[in-house]
Amino acid sequence: MSKLRAFRKKLTLSIIVFVIIYTFYLRWEWLIENVSFLNSLYSFVFDHFIEKTLMGMFLSSMIGGIFIIFLPIEFQFAYYFSSQHPLILVIAVLLVGNVIGLSIDYLIGRLFGERLARKLLKKKYDKFLNRMQGKLGSFLIFFGNIIVFPIELFSVAVGAAKYPYKKFLIYTVLGKIIKFALMAYLMIEFGLSLNLAFLLSWI
Repeated sequence: MSKLRAFRKKLTLSIIVFVIIYTFYLRWEWLIENVSFLNSLYSFVFDHFIEKTLMGMFLSSMIGGIFIIFLPIEFQFAYYFSSQHPLILVIAVLLVGNVIGLSIDYLIGRLFGERLARKLLKKKYDKFLNRMQGKLGSFLIFFGNIIVFPIELFSVAVGAAKYPYKKFLIYTVLGKIIKFALMAYLMIEFGLSLNLAFLLSWI
């Protein structure tokens, strides 16, 4: 009976996750067209994004840092690299916005993820907790912010493991600074850029 109950809980959870993913990824156009608040917000962000304003830079990097939105920070940096703004300002704005987005992921994991992780991992939860709160967790946060890595989802897991937020913030900022510095060097050295049409094809 206990196994059946556990199976039902997992099935219910899977259905909920599927509905959320379906709503945000497959029905986002319908939501934007039919929910006035989302429509206004989308138009505001998109207009600033197209014009490469500092506001658009900040909002896109913050929203792109939330785990249910797919807008990689690497693409954004490459896109804004060719803007009229000084490079150091581009890095600063993208850094602040993206860190806020990842902090939202962390907070979601902190508030709701522990219970979910316990149900999914069961006896393995304590092992997961020890690894995430130890050197492995720190390494993955730091290195995951440098390379192309699903750091948004991982930030939710970090929050669920109750990893200290101050350390999370430090390793995230350091990793992102190194990422942006490496990308800037490569783009200056090899003259790389990203046009708007290519970027929008990923949104």
